[in-house]
Amino acid sequence: MSNRQAHARVDEVPRRTVTITGRPERVVPRHLRLVEIERRRPPRTAVERLGPRPDRIALWAVFMALFLILVVLLSG
Repeated sequence: MSNRQAHARVDEVPRRTVTITGRPERVVPRHLRLVEIERRRPPRTAVERLGPRPDRIALWAVFMALFLILVVLLSG
């Protein structure tokens, strides 16, 4: 096959045009899916969420203690 015949064959096939709209053509509601799609990243565990910030837990404990002291003072 010569080079010209190869180019002629490529020119015969029409090019496929894709229009990107940003909107999917068909959306299946989550409750109708037969197979649940796995998440790309597993959800973080409690240790991962609270581990690097123990000062936040301590702050909540201090606020709760102050609130309970306030309740005792106002009710007594």
